[in-house]
Amino acid sequence: MKLNLKIRIIVLGFIFTLSTIIYYNFNLTVGYSDEINLGDKNVKLSQISGKIHIDNNWSDVKTAGICTGEGTKSKPYIIEDLVIDGGGSGRCIWIENSAVYFEIDNCSLYNAGNNGIHLANVDNGLIIDNNASDNGDGGIYAENCDNNKISGNFVNSNTHYGIVLGQESDNNIVSGNILKGNEECIEEEDCEGNKFKNNKYCNYDESEKFIVQKQ
Repeated sequence: MKLNLKIRIIVLGFIFTLSTIIYYNFNLTVGYSDEINLGDKNVKLSQISGKIHIDNNWSDVKTAGICTGEGTKSKPYIIEDLVIDGGGSGRCIWIENSAVYFEIDNCSLYNAGNNGIHLANVDNGLIIDNNASDNGDGGIYAENCDNNKISGNFVNSNTHYGIVLGQESDNNIVSGNILKGNEECIEEEDCEGNKFKNNKYCNYDESEKFIVQKQ
């Protein structure tokens, strides 16, 4: 009888210990799984893209899945969350002959032989929160462009210039951009009515807060 009682006690103790281990591991696994899932919901991934050229053909660009929107003031075309390596040539994003409303938002544009973003004969654009850095010529270039806003961009370490408004680009707003390590900071050529505000830290001299070179 005493032997049987001891065996029962040992078996019950083993079962209790095993149950505790299983319960602990189950809870640990569930907790870990929940944490990963919550993290995944908050992750916003950028998409790698080839170079983009738009010549007044936004509907084709939308069909190709490059942008969303309708091109109106309330529903502009939107190009967003792209990473574009220029491959040492051309422009990462080149838009020309466009008067519809559009946005380029939160894109990384680098290693272009020319400019990260190049606008030619373009109105009603919003260029916001992009990183146009390490390009062969400049970060953002606009020629003959009116009523655009270039705001909140990082434009760093481009070979020649950060941002250029050239060739009768009028009534644009350039604000809140950070420009460092460019040979020239912000350049304005033959333009009228442009507004520059709260742009920071141009060229290599940290004492120079803001420079507009007007030709």
